[in-house]
Amino acid sequence: MNDSKNSKRNPSDFDKLDLRSEEVFINLYDYFAPKLLKHAYIRLSSNEEAKDVVAQIFMKTWEYLREQQSLKRPIKNVRAFLYRLTNNQIIDLYRKKSKTEVSLENLEFLNTVFVDTSSILESQYQFDAENVMKVAGLLRGDYKKILIWRYLDELNIGEISEILGKSKGAVSVMLYRALRDLKRILKERGF
Repeated sequence: MNDSKNSKRNPSDFDKLDLRSEEVFINLYDYFAPKLLKHAYIRLSSNEEAKDVVAQIFMKTWEYLREQQSLKRPIKNVRAFLYRLTNNQIIDLYRKKSKTEVSLENLEFLNTVFVDTSSILESQYQFDAENVMKVAGLLRGDYKKILIWRYLDELNIGEISEILGKSKGAVSVMLYRALRDLKRILKERGF
């Protein structure tokens, strides 16, 4: 599949395909790897660790698909499945290394390589994306993750619900509270 066709692909298109096909899996990788890399980098603040996480995610996915020849438990939502694996892999990485606060201050690399900063947060106010991300770094972990998934990774409430294993209502409440806290912090900082 060529790049222009791949860039026009909808994430839900993969839900209908046989992921065990090598060609489909390569297209899956081409489509999701940059998105997962961006997500992992935001969470880890390390390009090398982010690349390792994404490589492990696709290795685990390929192994899962190969072991599940009959796919008794098929992957219903590929995007949610991949983000859930990424989240779990990041948690495992945090457990392995000493617990330190992830800093979102070094965004030059992120802004130039991964993120179209004009589309990070659309609202009645135009925020400087770098400052919004710094402030989002002050939020508690679940709130920060939900904001990243919703506004940077553009996951819908249902997909976030699947990743977290929570109801859509619970995710909606968490998103509301995260936005409320973000707005309060931005207001306190004069934005």
